[in-house]
Amino acid sequence: MPNSISSPGRPTLNPQVNSAQSASPLAPRSNHLCDEAKWIKSQLADDAKSGVASMTILVAKNAVMEVESFDYGTRKPQKATVIDAPDDGILDLTVLMSVSGHTGDADKYAKTNEYIIEVIHPEGTRERLDGVKANGEYCSAQNISFELGLGVTTVQAWPKGSAGPGGYVEGRVIKVHWEGY
Repeated sequence: MPNSISSPGRPTLNPQVNSAQSASPLAPRSNHLCDEAKWIKSQLADDAKSGVASMTILVAKNAVMEVESFDYGTRKPQKATVIDAPDDGILDLTVLMSVSGHTGDADKYAKTNEYIIEVIHPEGTRERLDGVKANGEYCSAQNISFELGLGVTTVQAWPKGSAGPGGYVEGRVIKVHWEGY
């Protein structure tokens, strides 16, 4: 049985979404994968198989966000502006991370990739989730939950052993802007 986050032997609760350990600061309040996330996951997987570079996409489960993305090579992070925030202040997201297809090794990466997700809060504190396994998927889904702060929260995700978020800013870094109610 495939493992989920970090600890060996912990089974994945839903084969379409990894489950964070409850001790993790980013542990999701729900392991459900919404229809929008399922559709985007499928599209990203098809893109990876077709030779497209990897991409990280956020799907808000309990908020409305407008997202602006930038072309490959621009080195500009994606920008997500929260239009309608959750009443309780806890943002529930699905982080979708596709393997890199442009190298011709998508099949290999689908078997071996292990992702890191990091949230950097407006005041500079960091929460990190390690060990999100691809488990044969061309696009991995990981639900996370965290307190939404005023200002800019950075969400970044990257495969372990890669150049990290700085090596591909436009595909691995999302700046979430929220100015309050």
